[in-house]
Amino acid sequence: MKYPKISIIIPAYKEEETIGDTLDYLIKKMKYPNLEILVGIDTLEDRTFEIAKKFAKKYRRIKIFLSKERRGFLVTMDFLIKRAAGEIIVKNDADIRIGNPSRALYELAKIYEDKSVGGATFRVIDSLESEKRKSLAARGEIFVERMVYDWYAERHPVIQGDWDLMILCNSFRKSLISGLGKHIVSDDMEFGHVILKKGYKIVVANIPYYPIGLAKDAKSLFLQKRRTAVALLNVSKLRGVKYAKYYLLILGHFLSNIYKYSLKDLIAFSYWCLIYSVSFIEAYKKRNRDIISLWIKYKREPRLRV
Repeated sequence: MKYPKISIIIPAYKEEETIGDTLDYLIKKMKYPNLEILVGIDTLEDRTFEIAKKFAKKYRRIKIFLSKERRGFLVTMDFLIKRAAGEIIVKNDADIRIGNPSRALYELAKIYEDKSVGGATFRVIDSLESEKRKSLAARGEIFVERMVYDWYAERHPVIQGDWDLMILCNSFRKSLISGLGKHIVSDDMEFGHVILKKGYKIVVANIPYYPIGLAKDAKSLFLQKRRTAVALLNVSKLRGVKYAKYYLLILGHFLSNIYKYSLKDLIAFSYWCLIYSVSFIEAYKKRNRDIISLWIKYKREPRLRV
């Protein structure tokens, strides 16, 4: 049987703590016969390039690209997409793991057998093994991501046509996204809308993934959500995303299922909402600023390793 080529792309900026473990995981755990891994490293500010280069020398599947000047996440991603050999692309941040590694990519390839599928959303799972290592910020972030996925899986397992809500794409067809470059403000929030506008559909797939780097405290969660809010405000103008409607629908889902959640989850969710509200207000003040300059200015903060 011939398997379509899948390209996993990893934009990396100051990821020396995670890039080695991530590449080791992809090489040793991820099973798929026609796979390539592309890493785009944005400047030499730490040991990310040095670590990744050792893997590239040892494994032919891994290709490393280095920019000596800071270009930002979106430019790096666009660079990698253009150079990917596979028609099926999987976005994989340096602090993300795809779960069920022996079967996940086979299942993904099967989804794309339907030529009308342009993208896929994955299911976030909780990778935090020890209660003691769960910061309130990390617990809140995981809770919200899982709740959003559950809402989509329950109400909109396949998305197509006009769509005015947020939709995240973990995977997509290269031909639909390649070359967008500076026309994109946020990959997470826009790729899905580009795919839908081109007449393709997005599948809410039962393919698990989990983060190994999470907000460790209120400050890091605030900075992370501020970036998200800046992107959302800009995307709402460019793509007609109705974020107020989206949050009301998610809140309705939360309230209708509140009896299912533990007290710890409810506290974490309240904490997350408070931090995000403050960060959204801060982002709103800067909504008319140039998004690329803000992206570079709002660098990632250190995250909790789990």
